[in-house]
Amino acid sequence: MMLKGIGKEFEWYLRLWRLAPALLRQYGTLKPDRVRLPRSRHVVYIDTDDRRAMKRILLDAVRGRYPINRRFWVDFVQALDPGLALDVGTNYGECVFATDYGAGTQVYAFEANPTLHQYLQRSKESHSSAERIHLVNALVDERPRGAVPFFVNTRWSGGSTAVQEVAEEISGRREVRVETISIDSVLADWIGQVDTLVFKMDIEGFEPFALKGMARLLDSVETAVGFVEVDLRFLEKSGWTPAAYDEAVLDGFRLFVSDGDSETRFREVPSLSAHVRHDSQLHFDLLLIKGWPQRLPEGWELAPG
Repeated sequence: MMLKGIGKEFEWYLRLWRLAPALLRQYGTLKPDRVRLPRSRHVVYIDTDDRRAMKRILLDAVRGRYPINRRFWVDFVQALDPGLALDVGTNYGECVFATDYGAGTQVYAFEANPTLHQYLQRSKESHSSAERIHLVNALVDERPRGAVPFFVNTRWSGGSTAVQEVAEEISGRREVRVETISIDSVLADWIGQVDTLVFKMDIEGFEPFALKGMARLLDSVETAVGFVEVDLRFLEKSGWTPAAYDEAVLDGFRLFVSDGDSETRFREVPSLSAHVRHDSQLHFDLLLIKGWPQRLPEGWELAPG
């Protein structure tokens, strides 16, 4: 285990050394506190002591990498011009701050980790749509239930979690208390007021609780398109099976998973549990569709089952 950790450290510093010339050319330093996102005119502010921020935001930006969750967010927001766009599990906002928004779109960014909100606030202040981007520092749950323990991963912010069984695998974790909310409770005034919803969700196995807590909003819109990350290990530690997820949360959606041939080509599956029975992947992306988008973004294909 120690040798594996040493190997990862060596790999990290080797990658940093290889990209050092490009970093110095673009930023004049190896640890800039703000990063211009690829294919975007916007920036995000980061904590340079956070290994995830350095690797997944800064170094990926230098290499021009454009991850599929960000591509989904930008492409579907631009194509559908939704009344609401929800980024649940915002981290540093590399999705929510990557694009511009139409005058009719209200944007909500939910992030439970309190240590990230000073960076999110700075990124919001520099964004052209700042007045329509709303930051919510709380744990998204099925219903509001007061303050609960939240475990901050001090080395890799994306691994922070409210699930103690997941947190037990984190070395260097720090426990804080955060308020719980549901999306329906935060967006009560918008229920029944918008037709189209785009959302992204990655909250370390807590996704079924969050989706249950937005049931009223989902029922009220004609069209909803969501990009949800699925990690079967985290789901199990959160007390969910694929069958329970299907029955309690996913019944009203058409489900699509990547077919592997193209990053933006997804194929329909009858249920999460059926997909899991025929595919050995522990981590994959799931598109949830309610209704049907008036048009798909260029380059995206959703193949019927």
